[in-house]
Amino acid sequence: MVSSLRFVHEARKCVGTPYRHQGRLIGVGLDCVGVILHTMQASGCDLMGFEDYPYGPVPTGHFKRTLDQYLDCVWDKETASQPFFPYLKNGDILAMAWKTRPMHCGIAAVGEHGWNVIHSHADSEKVVEHRLDDVWAARVTQLYRIREVK
Repeated sequence: MVSSLRFVHEARKCVGTPYRHQGRLIGVGLDCVGVILHTMQASGCDLMGFEDYPYGPVPTGHFKRTLDQYLDCVWDKETASQPFFPYLKNGDILAMAWKTRPMHCGIAAVGEHGWNVIHSHADSEKVVEHRLDDVWAARVTQLYRIREVK
């Protein structure tokens, strides 16, 4: 088992790394999935083959299927009767969508003033940590938990 504090600590080490689509190397380039994979590996989590999944810049539904295959979905916007915040735990994975299909992910982290998200995003041009405000919360479509993170 990996503590959620250690998991988030490892994710925070990625902050400042440049954004690079399909990037997998901290300090050189990471995309949103690269942050998750690096954090899992650095924390000692089993990657379970998650690192080998293919994807492109256009959402096809494969992203969500991959998350469903390797992680435990604890909240889904389509079936939920309430917002995700009551379910949220430090170190959870947030799947996000801009239009219809999830195509982005980040790590939930307890911050000084509430919930933050750690993620790599093309618009930010690097890995960032910022408040999980109403705009970002509205993009969350699923909440996933890594089995080894407690």
